[in-house]
Amino acid sequence: MKKTCVEWPVIKKIELSAPVAFIGSCFAEHVSSLFAQHGLFVNTNPFGVIFNPVSLHNMLHAFNNPMQIEENIFSKEDVYLHWGANSKLHGYSKVELLEKMNHQRLCFISNLKDSKVLFITLGTAIVYERISNGAIVANCHKMPAQDFTKKLLSLEEVIVACKGLVAEIKAIQPEIDIIWTISPVRHSKEGLSENSLSKATLRLALAQVCAEDQNNYYLPVYEYFIDELRDYAWFSADGVHPNSIAIDALWEQLTSLFFTKTDQAILKQFYRFLQAKNHQPIHSASEANIAFQEKLRKDIADFTAKHGHLNTQVLLNTSS
Repeated sequence: MKKTCVEWPVIKKIELSAPVAFIGSCFAEHVSSLFAQHGLFVNTNPFGVIFNPVSLHNMLHAFNNPMQIEENIFSKEDVYLHWGANSKLHGYSKVELLEKMNHQRLCFISNLKDSKVLFITLGTAIVYERISNGAIVANCHKMPAQDFTKKLLSLEEVIVACKGLVAEIKAIQPEIDIIWTISPVRHSKEGLSENSLSKATLRLALAQVCAEDQNNYYLPVYEYFIDELRDYAWFSADGVHPNSIAIDALWEQLTSLFFTKTDQAILKQFYRFLQAKNHQPIHSASEANIAFQEKLRKDIADFTAKHGHLNTQVLLNTSS
């Protein structure tokens, strides 16, 4: 049987010295962790995982209009949360949460100014609106279901949100390249038919955004998982999330796409050193292990001296 293969675009190479930014769904965090494990500086989801394009746009808009952050803080029992953020970002007072969010905002903006590439991963066009004011939330925070209504964003709404995102990002870093992807994770709880309609809406919108906006590119990650790796062997036990083997296969595709052959070798060496540092020997006091650790420290010192533009502090700090 002939295998169906995705055609990857020709795209600019990523510089190892510049931080790479990621925002969007949980899949964005999986990919950013791969970049981090290979020594790149990453700048990921300052307010946590956000799945839909409207909430992503609202988040970036709040970055340039920080008063909007405070307006969307609320309390649930003794915990303060934000309608535009993940539940992991919380405080035990409004002031504490506001300080955390402003810190995240300033760090993200600072790093984004130094970034040459931003990956945006959209997860769904299905959103939840608060009945009280009609506002779309990034996270329902397990509040009562009767407080929300569910809806599928229209194609025009997704396009407006994505173009708004581009404008907010370019206001911070005008020269940045934006790489758009759609998460291959199926939102099966919404229903598979609804999930397909949602992903199709996102794809149509991104086709228009990338055609009209300079330095915007669509990367067919969704198609890679759905059309090329179309087998349950590539997915976790839940049948909807790609497993670690599939993520590793994607990394091989991304490295050949975004890095030169020379840089690929450097990244692989970094990863080998990181694995060696994280290895926990059974016989830690043996002469063989002591000799191995001494050689490893020397090799890492030589590597960091030569490739200090990478996040080599990770290698130096990791306990052996």
